[in-house]
Amino acid sequence: FFRRYRIWKQFKSWVGVVRRTRMGSSGHVLDTSIRMLPTLRDALFKVRAECLAVTGLRFVDLKQEFEDDPLAAKEMQSGGKLKAVDMMSFTGKQAALRLELETALQEFYTKVRNEVQDACDLTVSTFLSDMQITSDHEMSFMEKASLRTHCARLGRFLRLADLVVSDTLKSTMLATLRTLGAMMADRKSVV
Repeated sequence: FFRRYRIWKQFKSWVGVVRRTRMGSSGHVLDTSIRMLPTLRDALFKVRAECLAVTGLRFVDLKQEFEDDPLAAKEMQSGGKLKAVDMMSFTGKQAALRLELETALQEFYTKVRNEVQDACDLTVSTFLSDMQITSDHEMSFMEKASLRTHCARLGRFLRLADLVVSDTLKSTMLATLRTLGAMMADRKSVV
């Protein structure tokens, strides 16, 4: 132990220095590249709020089968065995649920797209007015570089908004599948 102690202590110190250096450089990159304009930040908060509203949706709803039959619901709560559900009524209710989900998700996509598009339009128009760039104005090299940087920032914002939306839909689908799997595991004996 004592022969290796100095080597291990130096190694641990080196690892700590490398970790602090990495964290510092990563923090600098985050500060410079992902810093958002207030317009984009507010739009991202609104997109996130819309996503939180969607997380309550479920793509398959088995609980509604028991709402129609109070005895089955009481039996489900007490942990008793349930009778099999009629396939025609199940598929009919799931088709109605699918139509409701299609409308809700279409409204969600429309709201998110409009919010992101409005934020990008406002940001670009603010940038062009701040730089005093008009359509008939010949842009200098510095103005073009600044515009490219601004467009890259908008691209990162769009990717971030897309990731937030797809992550929300993925987590909603996984929650639905977990619920479905748990209900099937609890009711293995029901045939």
